[in-house]
Amino acid sequence: MKSQKIKLTMIGNSRGIRIPAPIIKKYNFGDTILLEESIDGILLRPLASNPPKLSWTETAKAMSMEQENWSEWDGTTGDGLADLQWRNCKIAEKGPEL
Repeated sequence: MKSQKIKLTMIGNSRGIRIPAPIIKKYNFGDTILLEESIDGILLRPLASNPPKLSWTETAKAMSMEQENWSEWDGTTGDGLADLQWRNCKIAEKGPEL
């Protein structure tokens, strides 16, 4: 990624930047973008357009319509996981909260 110098522009009592059209198109920026502040600087990125979540029933229907071949998963039944004692085991640690 190449660096560009961008001049701050007065917008009322605030200041703003103009984002070049090729960058807007490349990153699919809409009317609103996400600004993230970090130790290294700031990051501008498009808002994620999250599709609505499916219910369990809808998920099962969507999976069955894909007609995927799950026969390779039959080999995992002999991996011994079903024989393990899972009580009082720490499966995963809680990640950092953002």
